[in-house]
Amino acid sequence: MSRLVIRERADQDIDEQLIYLARQSHRIAERFLDAVERTFQILAESPERGFVWNSDGMRVWSVRGFENWLIFYHLIDDGIEIIRLLHGARDVTALLEDEP
Repeated sequence: MSRLVIRERADQDIDEQLIYLARQSHRIAERFLDAVERTFQILAESPERGFVWNSDGMRVWSVRGFENWLIFYHLIDDGIEIIRLLHGARDVTALLEDEP
């Protein structure tokens, strides 16, 4: 299996969404977390699956079952590095400006 690295900011993105969803429904929050983890594994096993987002080679792919949520990641030698997890309705270009 390929290596999966999750940056601290991406981990915070996940936590913030889980807190928001849990206020509405613990079941939906659990479904979201399961979908994120499952999609991370799919991407780690097939890293070229995502679409190239920018000239730095950052890629993007949606969370299965929560398609408005986008995973931004880089390919690394032995897997992927998750940069951010953002809702597509946000200004993702601005939010990704400072991400190397």
